[in-house]
Amino acid sequence: ILFKMGRFYEAFYIDACIANKVNDLKWMGSDNKPHVGFPEQSLQFHAKKLVDAGYKVVVIEQTETPKELAERNKAGDGPKSKAVRREVCEVYTQGTLTNDSMISPESRYLLALFFEETQPGMADAHTHTH
Repeated sequence: ILFKMGRFYEAFYIDACIANKVNDLKWMGSDNKPHVGFPEQSLQFHAKKLVDAGYKVVVIEQTETPKELAERNKAGDGPKSKAVRREVCEVYTQGTLTNDSMISPESRYLLALFFEETQPGMADAHTHTH
């Protein structure tokens, strides 16, 4: 799991151990919260290495600004939240890569055409699996 933290993506605990080993990322933080990270522009590079090593990659993005958090806390009646909202925004697996920088030349394309009297149709698929 990769969490967007400002302009970086970070992995924590066991995910950090995996990213450290596969991507050779340097340890950050203290022993209490071991983590690794990399700049946001390197996401596809590091995610591809993890996928190629057989892992699934989940990308969690911040979906609210600190200002929006303050407004949400101000409007709410219940306990105040200390963290901005984050949501799963992407999942990378060997069969779901779509970014051009992550797809190898071995990718395969499939096109299906469908003809009916009143309505033709078409479906295409781009697959990338080993």
